[in-house]
Amino acid sequence: MGESEARPGLRERKKQRTHDDLQRIAIRLFLERGYDHVTVEEIAAEADVSNRTFYRYFTSKEDLVLGGVDDMAEALREALDARPVDEPVLASLAVVTVDLATLFIGDPDEVVARSRIIEANPILQQRNLERRPHLEESLLPFVADRLGLDPDDDPLPRLLVACVAAVSRTVIDRWIQRGSTEPLAPAVDEAFHLLEAGFGERLARVEVGAPR
Repeated sequence: MGESEARPGLRERKKQRTHDDLQRIAIRLFLERGYDHVTVEEIAAEADVSNRTFYRYFTSKEDLVLGGVDDMAEALREALDARPVDEPVLASLAVVTVDLATLFIGDPDEVVARSRIIEANPILQQRNLERRPHLEESLLPFVADRLGLDPDDDPLPRLLVACVAAVSRTVIDRWIQRGSTEPLAPAVDEAFHLLEAGFGERLARVEVGAPR
């Protein structure tokens, strides 16, 4: 491999290290002092980067705890688009839920720390709730397309998206509360099987007839 080919990989690794350092330092400071008593300037200074550099990685202080909602929505859309077109819609959603949860959750200890920070801050709790509809909306085009249904004419796509979002949150929250030490995939599979059973023949009938 030539030098020009190696450089992008090195650059990306350096960017990832800076991102991870900023988040790690921020979480530590939030736990030590409280979220409201730590500024972006203090985080950047401790990471030895400028404020301008900080905002290249995070749009706001809350993104350090909650994650970037636009990044998550985009990753969700890309992961779903990559699933096989003949795969049942809930199977696709289950696989993507596990893959993205593992990616965005990261280190289990850090997840627990972030949860503690959110629980201690009513504003972060509210922001967390406000972000959910945006993520759910990113699921709707995929579900509607795979089922071949117009969500304005048939309630099934929106009902399915709402249930998938609720099931995913419940399973992931329970996984975090139990220490994130057990495999996530079996818990997600079990929950999605229950969801599939609940929709029963209606979902099976639609998926059989859906355009591919």
